[in-house]
Amino acid sequence: MAVKPVDVWRGRLPFVAFCAQTADSPQPGASDCGRQYRGRGTGKTPFIQWLGRELKAHGIRYGIVSRGYGGQSRHWPQWVTEHSDPAMVGDEPVLLAHSLQCPIAVSPSRPEAIALLESKHELDVIISDDGLQHFAMARDIEIVLMDAQRLLGNGLCLPAGPLREPKKRLGLVDYVVWNGGDAAELQADTSTVMELVPHRFRLVAKPEMTLPLQAFKGDRVNAVAGIGSPERFSVHWRTWVSRRTRRALMTIMLSNRMILPPSKVQNPCL
Repeated sequence: MAVKPVDVWRGRLPFVAFCAQTADSPQPGASDCGRQYRGRGTGKTPFIQWLGRELKAHGIRYGIVSRGYGGQSRHWPQWVTEHSDPAMVGDEPVLLAHSLQCPIAVSPSRPEAIALLESKHELDVIISDDGLQHFAMARDIEIVLMDAQRLLGNGLCLPAGPLREPKKRLGLVDYVVWNGGDAAELQADTSTVMELVPHRFRLVAKPEMTLPLQAFKGDRVNAVAGIGSPERFSVHWRTWVSRRTRRALMTIMLSNRMILPPSKVQNPCL
């Protein structure tokens, strides 16, 4: 399907207006962790978990804002805690609340979520979970997560390709983090490569309870993935876990964010 120049121009207007704005950036400093690729599974959530832990280790007070993707609430903004209903505020913010124990607010309008955070907490940094194209939100630092395996697809923007913005947008952000693979030839002074390495199993209902990777040695194990890039999960699973077991494994890959009823868990074949 051909993309008319006028369509590209219209899509560019919000970014041009954003770059030209002179409004002060929000206080405290805002860091936007987003993605350029339409597909999910770039590693944004684990990167934010790592970044949050690093900030805490250095005594930096931080909070997180998110859109609350998938949340069905009719009232925004909203606070998110480990006890929040994912159906109302989105599953990723609840996951972050479980793992990071930091202030989190969600809203389709990121500035509203930031205002809610600032109304209750004195923070040094606010991390935006996604929102690179949310031009209503000023920011001090932009970090883009990219999949080093899928790269830029055909290099075209939606709807002709997978990109949300032109490739040259990567040259305007502060940092580009390539998830997995060997992207050395793509790196510049502002780029780096991250790798996800599994360390332990964690009980979802009680995150404080963990088991080492060799805990199921000799047992039959079924793996279920319902994330943005289940193929990456499958590779990690077989590389790091299967070699620690003596029996064959079965990996079942579901649609992203698919709800798995308890009855399905009882049937390894789903």
